[in-house]
Amino acid sequence: MMKKLVLLALASAATFVLPAVVMAQEVKPPEVNISGVHLNHEENQIVQYMSDDEFYKFKQTYELSNGNTLSLFSRFNNKYAKLGDGTWHRIVATGPNSFVSKDHQLKMEINLQNDDKVSGYLLMPAASPAVAGNDVTSVAYVKVVFR
Repeated sequence: MMKKLVLLALASAATFVLPAVVMAQEVKPPEVNISGVHLNHEENQIVQYMSDDEFYKFKQTYELSNGNTLSLFSRFNNKYAKLGDGTWHRIVATGPNSFVSKDHQLKMEINLQNDDKVSGYLLMPAASPAVAGNDVTSVAYVKVVFR
């Protein structure tokens, strides 16, 4: 009887500990390819140093073709992008006019022209309905252009 109680206690403890161990493991975002564009910057994008002076010309709010806005700004030597009223995404330069977010959510190319016009694109996750079971094996991305 005592052995059964000990085994029952151990089995009960395992049901609480095992899910916590599984949840504690880091979940890496899926790698995403769209028309040859790969958002996993650590493996496929070369991060380039961009000084605050070089980044200054990009610090503004841009209008996007989907009606949203994209704001670029810096705080404490870090560069950030923000869509509308959304969350901040820390970004790094991958070229003289291209950036990717460190959380793999945004990729952009911004071409500033002499007549105060902007061209380029922003690649971001598409809004999608919740999937049963939260199965996130693939993510759809949309490409919007600057207006």
